[in-house]
Amino acid sequence: MNIAQQTMNSQMPESRYLYDSELGLYIDVQTITPQEAKEILAGQIKNRNVSMVVAQRYAKQMKALKWKLNGETITFGSGMLIDGQHRLHACIKADVPIKIICVVLDNNEAFNTIDSGKRRNVADVFSINGLKRTSAVAASLAVIVKVDTTGEISAAGGGRSSRIENHECEELLLNYPNLDTSVKQAQKWYKLLKIKATATSCLNYMLRRAEGRVEDDESTTLADKFLNQVFYGENLTKGSPCLILRNAFIKHVTFNAQPETRYILKAGIFCWNNWLKGKEMDRIYVASDNIIPKPDTPTINDQVRHES
Repeated sequence: MNIAQQTMNSQMPESRYLYDSELGLYIDVQTITPQEAKEILAGQIKNRNVSMVVAQRYAKQMKALKWKLNGETITFGSGMLIDGQHRLHACIKADVPIKIICVVLDNNEAFNTIDSGKRRNVADVFSINGLKRTSAVAASLAVIVKVDTTGEISAAGGGRSSRIENHECEELLLNYPNLDTSVKQAQKWYKLLKIKATATSCLNYMLRRAEGRVEDDESTTLADKFLNQVFYGENLTKGSPCLILRNAFIKHVTFNAQPETRYILKAGIFCWNNWLKGKEMDRIYVASDNIIPKPDTPTINDQVRHES
């Protein structure tokens, strides 16, 4: 009997369990301490490489006491750990015990079938809760949370560092009411100039928020008026920030070079700030850093200038 089996058996009297000798299956809900996690991992002969990024992400949830008993298991086959090493490493890093379902099989042939199904992502969570345009909302939420949290975004839009965990997505979305309205608008604009919908939805939401009108479902905000002029190209005059931004987008698309998320946000906010004040432009200057500027809040004079 190895260390993993000893650890399992030591807790059997305190647990409700299922055992089927014909199937060679034993299932038990147990609390595993950091010390027990170390012992289980120390007794393993082989396993796949550990992703410390994944382990750290899990540990963050455990330390915040947000790790839930959700049906996922730690699985052993013929005494070998075949699924769950990242959770065990996370348990050690977080230095907190975790309650989890433990499964022991008589053989380890099941290893190659572990995680062969589709993993549930943030879009799946939103879909289950009845939200529309789930993938687009999830992508936009990740970018705007990254900008709000760090004040910057990478060229591509955030990468792994902007990842949102399934357990926190619903709570985070509550901080961004009507984000779906901006997503819906961006999908319409994408059909016109083929500019990244995720970036334009975030830009629209940031401008609406600066305007204090994220709760408005209709396309009557200054933010919508500004971007409609950019994408539809109607009633634009020489020197208009909307025309300059539109031409910059068209230039990128013409040369088959989709503008980066970072560029779309920075250029969009730069042109918005000038548009509000009625300032003419002849070019866009965007710094090469990742810092995203703050959009200006329209004054009463700005509102009168553009709503007349």
